[in-house]
Amino acid sequence: MYIDKKILAIVALTFTAALMLWLNLSSTAKADVVIKDQNYQMITTLAGAGGQGLYIMDGNTGLMAVFTYDANTHGLKPRAFISITNLFPAR
Repeated sequence: MYIDKKILAIVALTFTAALMLWLNLSSTAKADVVIKDQNYQMITTLAGAGGQGLYIMDGNTGLMAVFTYDANTHGLKPRAFISITNLFPAR
């Protein structure tokens, strides 16, 4: 049996599209993830009013940035930039 290259390409692309659609619809984002490196730490959490927040801390400079997800613009909005050293002053 001979399979045409066009038919094979169509089947492969259809299978790939169906797989990507299934993976995209089946995955959900969770707001309870921590990623830590030597210099940076990223934390996702639930923010007020059911939103999601992202905290990024820089260990070298001692700064922390807070971002929240804006559903209207479908993007992150910066909410605050805080110096961690000012939050915990030396005694």
